[in-house]
Formats: sequence, structure tokens, C-alpha cells
Amino acid sequence: MQLDKYVRSFVNGRLRIRHPALVGLSADEYKTIETMVLTVEGITSVQLNPSLGSVLLLWDPLRLDAETLKDHLQNWLVMVDGENEVADPAPKPERCSLAECANEVLGPAKKLGRTALDGAAKMLVPEVKNTKRARRMAQNRIMLGLGSASVASLVFNKTGHGYLGWGFAAFVLLHLWQHRRVL
Repeated sequence: MQLDKYVRSFVNGRLRIRHPALVGLSADEYKTIETMVLTVEGITSVQLNPSLGSVLLLWDPLRLDAETLKDHLQNWLVMVDGENEVADPAPKPERCSLAECANEVLGPAKKLGRTALDGAAKMLVPEVKNTKRARRMAQNRIMLGLGSASVASLVFNKTGHGYLGWGFAAFVLLHLWQHRRVL
């Protein structure tokens, strides 16, 4: 068993482990694991985080050396991996990374937004030929217009102020997201 791939941090007396089998533990399973681990002489504290599948072990290095702890961990890992193989023989579906999922979901919206901004750029900044620059200038001018119209609408119509303000806030958030690396 590869213990090293589950160890996230190790300092003598403190060890953090992450394992997929620890994700979503019930309170009974949590107590069972905690009781089992605390039976080892020298371990002073066990903290499980079922949402992340992590365990933080604290022990007294004078009463328990790292090699003995490693042996215990190897045994527990065999038990956990053995239970996983029996309980869940079906392969798990592949999960996409956060960036892949975001691109899959937001890709069409991004394309639609670019098309809309390209159309607006032809009207708002017809003198600029560079498409990226024209799109950026159109976006900034729309944001400025929405902010100004939102403030001006306070005089006439409170409802219009809210809608324009939300539009302005959306463009500000988009602007901040696009320029997050230089902030």
C-alpha cells in the first residue's frame, strides 16, 4: 500500500492524512474510528473531517515513534482499502476538474457575451478596429452608462435604479474577474 500518497503533512507528533474512504462518514463511523485510533498508546488526539476525508493525528513522540505509527497506519489503510474494494466494486465515474466543469458550463455564455459585446462595440466605438480593444472599451462604456443611469434614476424611478444597479454590479464583477491577476 502506498501510504505516502495519502499523507498531506507530517511533523513529529502531528500527521494529517486524506483518504477518499473517509469522505462522508456518519457520526457512528466517526466515533468507531476515533475509538480505534485512540487505543494506540501514545496517540493523544484524533480529529476527523468527513467533508474533506482528512484525519489529523496528534501523538506524543516520546511514547510512540514514527515507525510504529506508520505500521499502524499501514494496517488501517489495508482495512480501509479492503472495505472499499468489497463494498464498491463498480468503477467510479470520472469527475471533471473545477476548471473543466466551469469551461463546460460557462463556455456558451462566454461565447454569447463576446458576440453581444462585439455587436455593441460596433455601435459604441466604431473608430477602433482591434476587436479585443473594442470589446473592452464597449464593456467599460456600458458599465459607466449603467452606473450613471442607476444614479440618475434615483430622481425618477426607484425600480429602474435597482435594475440598472444590478446590471452595473454584474459588469463590475465581470471586470474584477477579468482583471483579477493585476488586483
